[in-house]
Amino acid sequence: MKEKLLLKLFFILLFGWTSEHYQQWYEDRKIDDSFELKIEVSTSYQFVVILLDTKEPIAMSNKIRQTIKKFKTDTNLSASHLQTVKKELYGDFIGSLDSLEALSSQFIDNLWGEETYFDFPTVLQNIEIKDVLEFGEKITKEMQLTDFTLFPK
Repeated sequence: MKEKLLLKLFFILLFGWTSEHYQQWYEDRKIDDSFELKIEVSTSYQFVVILLDTKEPIAMSNKIRQTIKKFKTDTNLSASHLQTVKKELYGDFIGSLDSLEALSSQFIDNLWGEETYFDFPTVLQNIEIKDVLEFGEKITKEMQLTDFTLFPK
């Protein structure tokens, strides 16, 4: 659960709607509100999919790649921004408790680990910015990137 959260936090800090990158790209009309992060973690694989509609797919791909490459100096990876994102994720957790479907799905997803879905708040609370930065260092060394672009007819 901690690794899943670290992966999610790393990419949300860099590209989530509260990040400077997202805000600037949105203001510059490089992206629209269709920009989305999809994160999947299992015992045998992890992946992050970044979906966006843009008139500049190659330029945006380069911007995303450069942002990931230079994450160590990125101002979005700060303790204050982490606290904002953690509050958002905690709010999402509380909201999920009101949905039997979401609750059962999350509970089943977390059966393979030592923690259950109800440990989420404790695990989230104990993550610090240094943990996110260390995790970012680890995954950027191991990850592979690929682009898939759909062009209009």
